[in-house]
Amino acid sequence: MSELTLSDLVRNGTMNAEIAATLASIAAEQHSFMVVAVPRFAGKSTVANAMLHCVSANVPVHRLSGDEAEMDRLKRDAVGGYLVVGEFSMAPVPSYIWGPPVRKVFETMRAGYSLSTALHAPSVDEAYAAICQRNGVPDDDASRLTYTVYIQRMGDDEDS
Repeated sequence: MSELTLSDLVRNGTMNAEIAATLASIAAEQHSFMVVAVPRFAGKSTVANAMLHCVSANVPVHRLSGDEAEMDRLKRDAVGGYLVVGEFSMAPVPSYIWGPPVRKVFETMRAGYSLSTALHAPSVDEAYAAICQRNGVPDDDASRLTYTVYIQRMGDDEDS
C-alpha cells in the first residue's frame, strides 16, 4: 500500500482538507469507489491507496491479482471487506484486469464486498462506458460503485 495518506496529500497541496475528509469517510464507511483520471500519473493509485488507509483495521483488504479462482474463493467464503483492483485496464500490468475478470469482480461484490479500483478515462461517463459497454458489466452491478472520484490534473508537466 502507498505510504502517502490523505493527510499527506493535504499537506503537499494535492487536495484540500474538505475533499480529504470526504474521501476518508467514503473508505471508513466501506463504500465502493473508483478513482478516474487522465493523463497517466495523475495520481489515481495514490489517492485510492491513501483512501484505503482510512479503512478500519478489522476490515479485510483483498488485493486481487485478477485470477478468477481467487475471486471464486472469495465469493464462496464471503468474508467481506474490500476487493482492491489496481486498475481496470488492458495494460499488461500485475493487478490490472479487463474483460471477464472485471465482470467476475462485480459478481464477487454481490457476496458482500466493497470495491476499490481505478480507471484511466477522460470523464466519469467514459469510465462507466468502459465498465458497462466494453467489459459487459450489467448496470445493476456497476451501480454498486457508489462513489467515483474524478481527478483533474493541473499543468502539462508530469512532475508538477
